[in-house]
Amino acid sequence: MSDSLSPDEVRTRYIEAMGEELGALFYVLTTELTWAYWRWQQFLDLFGDKPSRIELANRAAPFFFWVVQRTLWDDVLLTIAWLTGPEKSAGKPNLTLRRLPALIPGRELREGIEADLTVIVAASAFAQERRNRSIAHRDLRLALGHAAEKLPEASRREIDHVLDAIACLLNRLEAHYTRSATAFRGFAGTRGATDLLSLLRDGLKFQDRRDERLQNGDYRSEDWEDDRPV
Repeated sequence: MSDSLSPDEVRTRYIEAMGEELGALFYVLTTELTWAYWRWQQFLDLFGDKPSRIELANRAAPFFFWVVQRTLWDDVLLTIAWLTGPEKSAGKPNLTLRRLPALIPGRELREGIEADLTVIVAASAFAQERRNRSIAHRDLRLALGHAAEKLPEASRREIDHVLDAIACLLNRLEAHYTRSATAFRGFAGTRGATDLLSLLRDGLKFQDRRDERLQNGDYRSEDWEDDRPV
């Protein structure tokens, strides 16, 4: 779908192409997946495969970035869990991909989406269990170290796989009804994690130069002002 359209225009286009119920649900799911990808990209930009970035974060504010790392990680796992979760919890309806098949009139497309969902739900089991035992709820035996069954492993590769599988499912629907697709991955936003790291790098360079100057006895009035909290 064209990114030149406003959110309301995109929603209207989906409803016109898919019908009221399916179009509205599809729009919300697509929006949520887009935001999940954006948050996940922030995680990858900070804690991905560039040790220099991790070293920079650890030098600047290790505790803060540890909190950010854990929060973003749990947030993406939680999003995967509810996107692939049951249609109801405690008798109340949930927003989930599992609601899509019942709204698809064409048998062939519906059965294809159901098959895709079966694979996706199985692949996301690690996120469901972590959501149930560690994120949304806290398993007492696990917290006390008495649980016989450990939490399932979760890796960046598994998260990437599930997100991309969900994107393929939604794009399969979008292509069928609108002859277009959404590029979920590869968003190059501004004022995000990489911009923050650049500012930290420059700030640490300035700090190093100032510390060297102070060690040489070159004191300036702005040195004391710069030490005050922001």
